[in-house]
Amino acid sequence: NPSRRMDSGWQQVGMVSDLAKVRCRRLFTERREDSIVLVHLRGQFFAMNAWCPHQGGPLFRGDMEDVNGQHCLVCPLHRYAFSLSDGTASCGLRQSTFECKEEAGQLYIRCPFRLSLQPL
Repeated sequence: NPSRRMDSGWQQVGMVSDLAKVRCRRLFTERREDSIVLVHLRGQFFAMNAWCPHQGGPLFRGDMEDVNGQHCLVCPLHRYAFSLSDGTASCGLRQSTFECKEEAGQLYIRCPFRLSLQPL
């Protein structure tokens, strides 16, 4: 089921309790290149573009690491580490990130395209 979209760009993705069971998952859109990786780490949710801006590596298959005090998602192809909070990497690359918020047990992501837990 596609998520419910709110007027301000916020979309209901699912129940926090269900989404928190998986540390890293891919959220789908109509276009492969627009998919998002959703990370649950230490009680917080983070969302960023699922494909590395360097050579399109699948960040949703990457490792989570602390790099210089920042929670990072590391690309499995070339080991570029992207900050979960702002998408920056020490190599100068930057990844698109999306705001997440919890309300009434639901997770919302502010995103310009329709999101789904299943391929569309």
